Amino acid sequence: MDLIPVWNFYGSIRQALLLSVKEGGDEMYWTARQEPEGLILSIRADDGRILTD
Repeated sequence: MDLIPVWNFYGSIRQALLLSVKEGGDEMYWTARQEPEGLILSIRADDGRILTD
């Protein structure tokens, strides 16, 4: 069994409101926080594939 290095990105994803400068409406967007709440993403270093559970 070979070990494969990965890049792990930790934090949390939450939905937030952004006040739009266009017509005064609200837009929804996703933002990542840098607090270590859990694993967001793992990427294999050898071929760039994204790993999931």
